[in-house]
Amino acid sequence: MVALLLVVVCVVGFFFLAWRNRSVMHDFYEPKLLAMRVGGVLVYPRANGAAEVMVGLPVEVSCDVVSPGNKGEESHFVVQGPGAPLEAPDCKTNLTWTGKPGTTGSFSIEYHVKAADGTDRLVERREATVTLVPQREYLRIHALEDGAQHRLDTLSVPRAVVPYVDAALRLEGKPDDYAVLFFVRKQGSLSPVLQISVPPENPKGYKPIVAPLRRFRSWGGDLVGYAAWPGGLEVRKNQQPDAIQVGNQDEVREAFEVFAGLFRAADVRRVTDAAISLKEVAGDRAVFQVKGVELETIRQIAYKGWLTEPLTVVRTEVAPEASTFEWKVE
Repeated sequence: MVALLLVVVCVVGFFFLAWRNRSVMHDFYEPKLLAMRVGGVLVYPRANGAAEVMVGLPVEVSCDVVSPGNKGEESHFVVQGPGAPLEAPDCKTNLTWTGKPGTTGSFSIEYHVKAADGTDRLVERREATVTLVPQREYLRIHALEDGAQHRLDTLSVPRAVVPYVDAALRLEGKPDDYAVLFFVRKQGSLSPVLQISVPPENPKGYKPIVAPLRRFRSWGGDLVGYAAWPGGLEVRKNQQPDAIQVGNQDEVREAFEVFAGLFRAADVRRVTDAAISLKEVAGDRAVFQVKGVELETIRQIAYKGWLTEPLTVVRTEVAPEASTFEWKVE
């Protein structure tokens, strides 16, 4: 009796697993619209915010789907945006929005499957909103985090902050040929301080804090969207990014201006030598000499003069005694 019961359980279990696997495989081959993209960036339904598009610039709209798995079935798509609906066998087309920057538009994608007998079935329709922005190149600091990688929602900052840059640029060559450097200037001073990383055990091994450019979207044509933060993707995988230093240890409740600049990688050493030098090492503390280079001189070295607008912050935190280096301005 026990043996018979075990056989029944095994048979039931076998058919349950077979049914479950068949269901999973059916779902795998069942046509679905998985995601929509604008300029290569995922966009979401209307309730979850809007993607940005530049006025008058054709941008690629596309989608990710599960293709039909049955023999004889064919997929096709209808994209509705500005202008007449566009029908195509693949989910990729260019749309151009016109209008006033700051206003919104929308687009929709319909995923259809045509059966072998010619009948057409609408699999899914999705709609998303876009926000129109001016057509232009830019470089800007769009966010700051503290040393623990918590986003700072105000411009009152601790001494150690991590800046995040985004850009829309037309570059000559590869993104790897460029680097973003950071500068901090006390309000009222002419000389910005190049931000550096200083190994506590070897201050002479200091080097500038570099943020490599990483492509994250297309704005349309040859205008590409980039993001940059200290250390780039490798830092995100392995360690915390290097933070820039807002002022010396005792400069609390002072206003500072934070800048980022785009440079050819070959010019990074030139900028470093022009901006800063190691003055002295006293115990576990290093003192660096700021050479009095003005911002306009740095702008002349920057690629096409690209510096961000100053981001004014107020330093509110008393730096811990463990701070390892200070600045002296000539």
